[in-house]
Amino acid sequence: VATFIRWCALGRERSPRTLDSYRYVLAHLVRWLDRRSVTGVSRRDLELFVLRTRPRGGTPSSATKRREIAVLRSFYGWLWEEGYTAQHLARGLHGPKAKGRDPKPIPDDVWKQMWLFDWPAEVRVILGLAYFGGLRRAEIWNLTIDQLSVDRLDNFERKGGGSHGLPLGVILDIYERSDLLQPLLVDRRLLTDAIVELQATC
Repeated sequence: VATFIRWCALGRERSPRTLDSYRYVLAHLVRWLDRRSVTGVSRRDLELFVLRTRPRGGTPSSATKRREIAVLRSFYGWLWEEGYTAQHLARGLHGPKAKGRDPKPIPDDVWKQMWLFDWPAEVRVILGLAYFGGLRRAEIWNLTIDQLSVDRLDNFERKGGGSHGLPLGVILDIYERSDLLQPLLVDRRLLTDAIVELQATC
């Protein structure tokens, strides 16, 4: 298990949060197996592990089951590829389907009203990157001013690890040129001017 975690960290560059999730699930698996080897299980054993009663006596949620199954499939896939097992012991292990949710946090007309408020530069940059660039809270929080320009975001860490670039100018172009999206942007200068102002004050 420890070797697998090191491989995920160094070979796959998984994020610390993902590594913590892997450690948590696999530590529970080892305890549940109670001295049985992780390589000597069947798919049925893994199904029973996912369906086990939790310490608080409740049944696991669909999201918890899906997370644990994803970890098990990754771990047992690695064991098989590295030659620790003769077959992929978690192959065919599937979790419940996740219920679809509307990802839109606020209605478009409310967003337009918010975007037109007289926000400070840092607030407008945060809101603009979240809505127009799709950045998560942690991604925005970890940004530094040198990664930010009116055209691009460079070398910032996305979910799952790794450094990426984001063509912010292209995204704003799409909003401006789309009949459906343009009313939300109102004026791209509200974001680009805020970026310039933020850079000048930091």
